[in-house]
Amino acid sequence: MKLFKGSRKGQSAIEYLMTYGWMLLVVAIVGGAVMMTVQDTQEECEATMSGLDSMDREFGVADFSTTSDGLNIQVENNAQETVDSIDVNVSLGEEYEEDLDIGSLGMGDTAEASFDDFSLDEDSCETVDVTIDYERDGLESELTGDIQDQIAHSG
Repeated sequence: MKLFKGSRKGQSAIEYLMTYGWMLLVVAIVGGAVMMTVQDTQEECEATMSGLDSMDREFGVADFSTTSDGLNIQVENNAQETVDSIDVNVSLGEEYEEDLDIGSLGMGDTAEASFDDFSLDEDSCETVDVTIDYERDGLESELTGDIQDQIAHSG
């Protein structure tokens, strides 16, 4: 009978580990599910702009803003010469495309292209493709890039 007395301690230890082990496993699974749910709902739309300045950084988009009145793109010329025939084109997939001619910019000048068919929408996150065609020193050039913001097409 002395042979079985020592095995009671081992069985108690195993029961303890099994009880708390299952509990920790359930807590880890539930915690992971809660974190995945919370992380998905907190996804934010960052206002970003990419690819919209020239290689020498002398001409391009200086800034943009989205308001309830539309999407405003500020074009800036820091080159030594005048930039002519500036045409700003924005598109949102195949559902929307608009061109706006903003003319010429001298050295240090800025101009704003305003597109009224967009509005600020905190529940949306869209990427708008932007193409700027321009002429400098008699050479035609093009800038392409995109703008991402809490934007909605309202037209």
